[in-house]
Amino acid sequence: MIGVLAAMPSELKPFTRANKRADVVTGVTGIGTKRATKVATAMVTAQPLERLIMIGVAGGLKGTAIGDVIVPEVVENHATGEEFRPEPFGDNTAAGTIVTTDVLFTDLEFLAGLEARGVVALDMETAAVGAVCDAHGVPWSVFRAISDRPSDGLVDDAVFKMAKPDGTPDLAAVGRFVLPRPWKLPGLLKLGRDLNTATRAAANAAIAAIG
Repeated sequence: MIGVLAAMPSELKPFTRANKRADVVTGVTGIGTKRATKVATAMVTAQPLERLIMIGVAGGLKGTAIGDVIVPEVVENHATGEEFRPEPFGDNTAAGTIVTTDVLFTDLEFLAGLEARGVVALDMETAAVGAVCDAHGVPWSVFRAISDRPSDGLVDDAVFKMAKPDGTPDLAAVGRFVLPRPWKLPGLLKLGRDLNTATRAAANAAIAAIG
């Protein structure tokens, strides 16, 4: 059995649509390390897994483009400094570091420091999933695709809060943001398109690796 997790339903949907194998179990963690730890633990203890795969989107740093699929060599928990090493899966070579954080980083000077030490992307769940898998002796892999870049200035705390903790969209928050700021709508539409591009790219990479 292979397990596949994503933080948000929108990240998992392209995978479930394309997956043809019966020996795959899927789940949605919600946003953040605490939720990811809880759901990943439930998955790896519910049945024997030959591998757990984390898919979804990430914020890209210098040198990344929208839709690029990141297969990291290292995943770092920013809060603790712990490092985890996923296994490349399928015809992929691991490269770069993903930093997992529960905080939305937008300071460009701070991000430049991350880039200088080989960080290529940011997310909010993968290190937690890696910690669970390592603790339970389950091989794990990562396919995260770039959906946005902090340097583009399209994502801030207000935009981030348009998703509920479970990963579903908060339509009321969207309305509160857009109605007094109609000039922000084109940027939100671009984010939506880029999110779709990234979720499909990550799902396709996972499907190709699973076979």
